[in-house]
This record gives sequence, C-alpha cells and structure tokens, in this order.
Amino acid sequence: MRGAVAREGPVQTATLQGERLLIVEDEPLIAIDLQATFEREGARVVRAHTMAEALRYADSAALSARVLDFRVGSNDADPVCEALIRREVPFIFFTGLSGALPERWAATPIVPKPAAPETIIGALKFVLTPEARESRGSRL
Repeated sequence: MRGAVAREGPVQTATLQGERLLIVEDEPLIAIDLQATFEREGARVVRAHTMAEALRYADSAALSARVLDFRVGSNDADPVCEALIRREVPFIFFTGLSGALPERWAATPIVPKPAAPETIIGALKFVLTPEARESRGSRL
C-alpha cells in the first residue's frame, strides 16, 4: 500500500482537547478553515505559511503534532519532516500530492485534499494515540 491514507470518520481513542498543533499551509483559506476545525475540538493552533517558518517551529517542544502540506510554495516538507522524526513528533500530511510523495514518507498518514473535517481530525487523533507514538519510537 502506498502511504497510509486516513479513513473516514473520527477515531475515538484520543482527543485534541488541550493539544497544541502546528498547521503548515500556504493557502490562507485552507489554513483558516483547519485552524477553526481544530479549535472547535479544543486544540490550540499555530500556523506557518512557509517552510522556513515551519522549520523554526520544528524544534518547539510546546507543540504536540503537526499538519503539513507537503509542498508550500516551491519548497517541499522534507527538512521539516526529518526534524520532526528526529524529535519523535507526530505529524500527518494534508496535501493534494498524496500519490507523489517520496517513498520514505509512506508510513506517514496522508489525508488527501479535499477532505471532510472529521477525516483530518481522525488522522490527528490517531497519531496522538499511545499506540501510534510507540510505533514511531520503534521505527527510529
């Protein structure tokens, strides 16, 4: 299977209440919509509009998960993903490039654009579960 594509519907094993999330998205309307969706679920949200901004946030221990568009402007998310993997920080892709991502990110959950808010929330809840966190630790 090429990439872990999120299933429809929310996952009930985790919550976004109190989580601090980073959205890396260069389309303002999409970023605003994602922020509103996550805030309705009780999360606090920070947005990055460039990969340079995202890299600055990659080292922030205060953020618990990231939602990344794989391509922002002319830059891809590889450096941000590598920094997050080193720090064992969970992330998902929310991208229109789901079929064209590098093979090394095949185990990362992908939510193809466009998607229902419940699908994106479900993917985030999944990567925040203790089981998903343990699985990431064993890959390093």
